Amino acid sequence: MARKNRTKLITLDETTWELALKKSNFSEWVRNQLRSERNKTEVTMKRCTYCMKQFPYKDFYDHVCIIPEMAEWDVSPIQEE
Repeated sequence: MARKNRTKLITLDETTWELALKKSNFSEWVRNQLRSERNKTEVTMKRCTYCMKQFPYKDFYDHVCIIPEMAEWDVSPIQEE
């Protein structure tokens, strides 16, 4: 099934009008900018697969999650003999 394009009217001032005229396909450029903005917000959070909590991506690897099963795991460092 083909996607149906929808119309959204925007108002440009003289400066942005001149910039828009320089784009070979202004509508496509606007769509790409909007998708890019959406994609930036989508990757700002990351979910831990152990505790299922969501954290800001930049802080994800700093979080410490302990679930009951993990407390029983032997995660002590291996001692060289």
